[in-house]
Amino acid sequence: GQLSINSVIVVEKAGAGAINGEYVRDSNDYHGRPMWHKVDNKDMYIWYRRENGGHWRLGGTNDYYYIAEQDSTLPPLKGWKLASEAFNGAYRMNPNSMSPVPELWAKKDTRRDKTTPHTIRLTGAGTKEVNGDYKLCGQYHNKVQFNQCKDPSFYIWFRMEHGGHWRIGKTNDYYYMTSSNGDLPPTEPSSWELGSEAFGGSYARCNNNAVGPNPKLTFFFDDSEGEEENPN
Repeated sequence: GQLSINSVIVVEKAGAGAINGEYVRDSNDYHGRPMWHKVDNKDMYIWYRRENGGHWRLGGTNDYYYIAEQDSTLPPLKGWKLASEAFNGAYRMNPNSMSPVPELWAKKDTRRDKTTPHTIRLTGAGTKEVNGDYKLCGQYHNKVQFNQCKDPSFYIWFRMEHGGHWRIGKTNDYYYMTSSNGDLPPTEPSSWELGSEAFGGSYARCNNNAVGPNPKLTFFFDDSEGEEENPN
């Protein structure tokens, strides 16, 4: 399958048998890129480092087996080397590392499918520019946040103030708010209110031109969903 940020990565054919197996997306990023940990050994990772123009590593964080000398957004499926042979042997290699080098392939992580949506679609908001698809883009205040596809200045994000609440809009100019502090924003319009009315109107940076009705949110958990349509 095609590798995506939420894929399971299967490592196989490595001479170092401890490396072979399935790796799932870790909750942390490293050096600005996603990382993966091994399902049956959380001390084994696939992760990115910025040094030497950027490269990917496979193994323990201070004791790695294989390196891919590629500055890519996601780890390469082929092109791995023994760590001792990468960058003229400049890096620590696990003594059990040996040929052949691994091959990687991707499959969908079905266990994540109902945990974190890949896309949120907003529909029905009176402020039309808020409507559209928002893609998962990381975390803020320990919750996931989403960025609008058609205008990246729009977000769905969480703030800790007032016991925790979700916002929709621009970071200093928001349109809709909710007092929910759940791990994901609420989906029903009745859970949202205009930013100008939330918390007794105590937020000065809300957009006073926002109008009802409030938006409805629809979650998509499969990478192939939520790609085509971009409603107004």
